[in-house]
Amino acid sequence: MLKNYSKNLQAIDFKVIELINIILRANKLILQALNSEEKNIDILQEARKDLKTFSLEAKKIDEKIIKILALYSPEAKDLRQMISFLKIISALLRASSNTKTYIKNFSIYYDILQEQKIKDIAIKFQNSCVSCLENLEKLSKADTDEAKIIFKKILEFEKQNDREYKILSKQIKRHEETIDLDKLIKSLNVLRKSERITNRALEIAYSFRYSKFGGSL
Repeated sequence: MLKNYSKNLQAIDFKVIELINIILRANKLILQALNSEEKNIDILQEARKDLKTFSLEAKKIDEKIIKILALYSPEAKDLRQMISFLKIISALLRASSNTKTYIKNFSIYYDILQEQKIKDIAIKFQNSCVSCLENLEKLSKADTDEAKIIFKKILEFEKQNDREYKILSKQIKRHEETIDLDKLIKSLNVLRKSERITNRALEIAYSFRYSKFGGSL
């Protein structure tokens, strides 16, 4: 029974990392499209395809976690891990939804996002977003000291995006003449999704930290 329990834990851990990497790949494709000198929206079809069954896969993991909780009544550390997984799945579902909306809006507002000043901000946002997501798998596998360092990195990337978003919001309030207001508002609506994906990545980082060190979520 203990052997099956360990196998189930490992399987869930593997699937959670797999889902994180699906979100990561989709956001890397968004970054690639932003960096492209030519209109390259077709590349985002790959991201859409990856995300198509995301909710279904996440639901399967949720059900498996609940089954383990019912069958094995895990203690202390393992219970923390199960709770963390549930929180991570919830954050990943929202990150998936945010990514899908970003891809949709990217196509609608492509011309606006290609204006150099807005494009530079969008790339900066997306770079931070991808960096956060890239560090999640490292965090999940890290030992105590390394995990603390990686968590701080993710936190800093999230703060960086938050600062950039606030600067952009202030530009709208001031209605700077250097940027067309309508375009700025539309671009902000797109970039808000990138900022939210980064927020979700930080939530996941907090859950991994809770799993490793305890404390509060």
